[in-house]
Amino acid sequence: MIQRCIFVTVLLLFSISFVDAQWMEELPLTTGTPRGWTGYATGRGLEAEGDRVHAVIMDERSGCWQPYYMRSTDGGASWGDAMLLTDTAECYAGYPAICRDGMKLYVAWHREEGMDMDMYMRRSDDGGATWSAKDTVTNDEHIYEYTSIAVDGDVLHLVAAYKEILMTYSSDIYYLRSTDRGRSWQEGVKISDAAERASLPCVRVSDGIVHVAWFDNDPSSRQLYYARSTDGGDSWSAERQLTDAITFHAMPSLAADGLYLHIAYQVYVDGKWQIRLLSSEDYGESWSDASLVVGEEGGSAVYPALVYADSRLHMTWVDTRSGNYDACYAQSLDRGAHWSAVEVLGSDPGNATRPVIAVNGDAVHVMWLENQGGTENVYYRRNPSRNVTGIHGSGIADTRDFGIRSVHPHPVRSGTTITYALTHPGMVRVVVHDMLGRRVAELHEGVQAAGVHEITWRPNGLPPGSYFCRITANDRSSVKLLLLR
Repeated sequence: MIQRCIFVTVLLLFSISFVDAQWMEELPLTTGTPRGWTGYATGRGLEAEGDRVHAVIMDERSGCWQPYYMRSTDGGASWGDAMLLTDTAECYAGYPAICRDGMKLYVAWHREEGMDMDMYMRRSDDGGATWSAKDTVTNDEHIYEYTSIAVDGDVLHLVAAYKEILMTYSSDIYYLRSTDRGRSWQEGVKISDAAERASLPCVRVSDGIVHVAWFDNDPSSRQLYYARSTDGGDSWSAERQLTDAITFHAMPSLAADGLYLHIAYQVYVDGKWQIRLLSSEDYGESWSDASLVVGEEGGSAVYPALVYADSRLHMTWVDTRSGNYDACYAQSLDRGAHWSAVEVLGSDPGNATRPVIAVNGDAVHVMWLENQGGTENVYYRRNPSRNVTGIHGSGIADTRDFGIRSVHPHPVRSGTTITYALTHPGMVRVVVHDMLGRRVAELHEGVQAAGVHEITWRPNGLPPGSYFCRITANDRSSVKLLLLR
């Protein structure tokens, strides 16, 4: 069923801050090259863990487009030299995408070869210090472009726009999976249907469920679509059209956290672009009405990049309200109901495009492409404290310490331990439901102190399938998917 887009405006301080003491000085990551370039946010070009920040870009330093990897080992204060990901003689390769699982990194990109365009990848087991040789993902004389990649343990999930012929406009979204960390790949599966020009897919994984969003680039429609796999990629739901207004929708950026999903996207309204947000609180089973995030007052807002970390939504985008194309940033503590003041990241407002974002701990990292003085280069800026100029709505609580922290072992077989944290003492209830909402187990009901707690669930006699554990305390709740094998 199509979700009707009743646009509910959320509260955002539309004042712009050009200077914030929390943001460090911007750094150029490419200089002296003919052209530097970032990929689209759907593919994710930035990752961070600990003091390491990982970036993938492309530029023309060799005389043609090629993908590069860059790393900072001091939280973004300084950066090492760019490492060429492909062979020196392989031109017209680009749009790299990166994902990580701890110290394990994976980078995928596509390369044009005659009338074909295939996908390749490399991996690192030591945080980017060393890399494997290049592996071939596809080699079937067709076109794969605009790659997005996600990791869940040893399983890699990759999506791309697929064409039979290079010069045609018709394209579909294909999904590919590797269960051995990219050494071999299963045959691609088509997961789009209605879209005629499906493009720029974005893949994320949460609690073993694979989520993909994309848009139809057909000029007559340009709607957003979504599909999911609840069994790790073995089978897929039918695609679901998330928008139906007669206007253009594009550039979906998907963030996933357990059962919570958020899609930021741009929509064309009254002669300019706005950024709106769609949300789901049940693993994509149902979706909220679209809410306006930015773009109502002056100028356009385009190229959103969205991540969720430590109970906060972080978003960067390009904004034109100042008369320039500025890379901007804002965050929300309550899943998009309220947003901080807009902060412009470029010290010299110029001509920015295609920003990407990563968050680890208290640090926010943003990278974007900017044309200054006729030269296109990639720039980077960080906020080591994630403090902002102010959140509209003083009643918003920072709940990053509350909720279910882990389930181990998982998937569940004979039993599992659920670890959760409480920020305040109070009455606590822990229950398990099946997918129809029926309670199958009540694990705890009573007063508990603030702190970290553990409880055991033994699913005696229950059939294999998907279940939910819900913890309720002090008017807050946290839900985690439990897969019973």
